[in-house]
Amino acid sequence: MKRTRQSTSVAKGKKRISQKSHDARRQGKILRGVSSEYVKQNFPAGDKAACIFQRFRPMIDVEMNVLDIIGLHPKAGDILAAYGLHCFQCAFNTMDSLESGARSHGLTDIDIENMVIDLQELIDALPAKPDNLSLTEVAAKALQQIGKQEKKKVVCLRVTTDSSGGFCMEFTEKPMSNDRSFTCAGIQGVSLIASPETLWRIGGSTVDFRNGKFKLDIEQNEDCECKGSCEKCEST
Repeated sequence: MKRTRQSTSVAKGKKRISQKSHDARRQGKILRGVSSEYVKQNFPAGDKAACIFQRFRPMIDVEMNVLDIIGLHPKAGDILAAYGLHCFQCAFNTMDSLESGARSHGLTDIDIENMVIDLQELIDALPAKPDNLSLTEVAAKALQQIGKQEKKKVVCLRVTTDSSGGFCMEFTEKPMSNDRSFTCAGIQGVSLIASPETLWRIGGSTVDFRNGKFKLDIEQNEDCECKGSCEKCEST
């Protein structure tokens, strides 16, 4: 079953033809989530983007929960809805795996495999991003001031995703094991942190502090052609 991306419905029960990237993934011919053949076909030799691409590439797995999947791409919700998983805020969103939730909605093994393929193709279509974030001096000093007020030697600001697939920022005491940390030269005791999954979507973006708030200036929203200049590409 070959599902067109514009469609809001799917013909369940028929196994669709997998793309090359999915075939390579199932056969284990993968390097950090992407086949070497895929990289060779899509990036010129020595292209820096190829290095970024290979460094981290999210892989959709049936054991993931829906919240994590939507965090990788907000439009993943459209694919889930097309397969009958409309209740993103129900229990299976935050507690059950994708497979468990799908089976509770009556999906077969073939339906689940097709859904995973569609989700992976959505993720694979996103352009590669740098694996870093920038913290402006103004934002770093604002964080440092918060640390002084709360008598903390170290202050971390995490960039993460919310339940709708948008972005938000929150204070935390320390990074998680797989987080990346970024600092501002000359400003001690403060850091900006994000997971590889978050960097996958907004790598290269900047956190600033203006009008009394921390602002995430996204380099370029994957749904927008404004180059990051409109309100849609600015997260509070």
